[in-house]
Amino acid sequence: MKKFIWLGLAGGIVFWNTLASADNKHANVYSKNKFDFYILSTQWIPGWCAVGTGKSGADLDDTHACQQQVNQPLMYHGLWPENSNGTYPADCTAVPPLNTAKLSFSNPFDSYLSNSASFLNHEWSKHGTCSNYYYAGLESASEQEYYQQVNNYFTKSIALYKNINLATFSFKLSAESIQQQIHRLNPQIPAKSIMVMCDKDQNTQFLTGLWFCVNKSSDKFIDCPSALLKTSCKGTLLTR
Repeated sequence: MKKFIWLGLAGGIVFWNTLASADNKHANVYSKNKFDFYILSTQWIPGWCAVGTGKSGADLDDTHACQQQVNQPLMYHGLWPENSNGTYPADCTAVPPLNTAKLSFSNPFDSYLSNSASFLNHEWSKHGTCSNYYYAGLESASEQEYYQQVNNYFTKSIALYKNINLATFSFKLSAESIQQQIHRLNPQIPAKSIMVMCDKDQNTQFLTGLWFCVNKSSDKFIDCPSALLKTSCKGTLLTR
């Protein structure tokens, strides 16, 4: 595998917490879906290509993402509702495929996945429908509002992801060093908001992702619950 180059990336009755005016560009936040916080999930492409198991239905573009140099080895994966006890809601409502003509953001998977369109739909269907950007039936009640919320859900989380500055990681690093390096470059990200994800190839651990705990407004990094932090990888990892 070639060396990666990475850069800092500087009807029904509906109850809602905030009802925006017609010209308000911020998301209406619905309270029907219950969860405690979000995980902003990212994948570390060098390790994910090498040993990442399952890959969550993603079809990695081996020629582009895995064999060629890419500007950013940290791939956006999604924004996932999560509970403090380690459980999480998923696939809360069956929704039709997204109409790409109504999306105001660029598909973040285009540079990495050969199934980027279907994976975007997967992320919205599995996780977005459980978020506070959606309630069951919104797509029928108001298509305009539905796509406004879809766009808000992705746009806000992609913006968080793009503002994460990355160090040039050494070939071998401890999980704690990865957390601390990211925190030093990003004071807005507490070290305890970062979960280091890995997969093993025999006895060697490869960095395969970083998960960040985020508040329910999806605009601020927060400390992860201690029970969740315990599932973060420990020890030394290879970064490529």
